[in-house]
Amino acid sequence: MHQWATLQTELLWVYDGTIEHLANRSKNDHQNAYWVWLVRKGFARVSSKDTELIAQPNQWLLTPNRVNFQEFGSGTRILSVHFRAQWPSGENLFEEKDGLVIDAGECPVLERCAVSMQKAAARHFSHYHSTARAQIIYQNVSYEGFWLLQRHFLRWMTAFTDVLLAKGYSFAETGAYDPRLLKAVRSLHEAPLNKSLPETQVQQLTGLSRARLDYLFVHHFGISMREYWNRLRLQSAKHCLADTQLIIKEISYRLGFKQPSYFTRWFQSQAKCSPREYRNEFSSRA
Repeated sequence: MHQWATLQTELLWVYDGTIEHLANRSKNDHQNAYWVWLVRKGFARVSSKDTELIAQPNQWLLTPNRVNFQEFGSGTRILSVHFRAQWPSGENLFEEKDGLVIDAGECPVLERCAVSMQKAAARHFSHYHSTARAQIIYQNVSYEGFWLLQRHFLRWMTAFTDVLLAKGYSFAETGAYDPRLLKAVRSLHEAPLNKSLPETQVQQLTGLSRARLDYLFVHHFGISMREYWNRLRLQSAKHCLADTQLIIKEISYRLGFKQPSYFTRWFQSQAKCSPREYRNEFSSRA
């Protein structure tokens, strides 16, 4: 039970619609989340390195967790579920494989869960449109709507996990973590990203000094607590740049930067490219 309680999951969007023209052919960073598509009309193709996956109507496509080139036929319509499932180390739920194409008839529960989740989002999110990408995490919702969507997402996660295990996937190794480290990780994940590193709060919560916290982070994850915090912020920044239409100024404010120029310099130091360059290269519509 303790192992599974450390898993960080988050629904990013769910929609059912026709692919926008600009997304017909693009390069996308799929390293830190899952993209799962059910092709309803047309085709979807994903390629990376020596791997190419093509899904036809009534087939699911799970993209590999790496930088991919994706292409959709003209007028292609998909049911798309985009979500994050990561261990405290930052590893994805499953060990990396070359993606998967599977007939929808083999796993009808996946479509049922995804459709129910999409309908729940349509009912409870005021700015949701079923044929456009629904940026779930940036919308206001009542507590009833939140718990309803979480229930549908849990059913989706259960079905998704069962299908991948049946197809030979394995969970990424998680190892045993110091409970105080897990408290620190949970605190960082729950802290607002537009504030500075909550160092004092984490120290009070865990009863550990900054030096001891850094030792635990480096020992288990290979990076310091501040580097872990920056990784969370960078992950959020990349998601906003690639998967939303928020302007760079708004993204910088959401991450606590007083000036967009400060955000640009920070992003450049972390990602080795500017925010605009990242958006131009990896902007997604699926």
